Amino acid sequence: MRLDNRKLLIIMAEKETGVRALARLSGVSAASISNYIRGNSSPTLQSLGKISKGLGIRVTEILQDEETKKEQTR
Repeated sequence: MRLDNRKLLIIMAEKETGVRALARLSGVSAASISNYIRGNSSPTLQSLGKISKGLGIRVTEILQDEETKKEQTR
């Protein structure tokens, strides 16, 4: 399971939630969220759960699907 940072950004935009707001809602640091979005690090399952809960979504909504994985390997 890997975070799809594009999906995360889209959902954040739809919910008009910035990095700092998501940090407050989720309990995950703004620096960590920024690193996840930029692809500099990968969140733990615990962090994924906190982020999805903060956004009011299911974890699966921000995970890579098979199509995304294929696109990244091309």
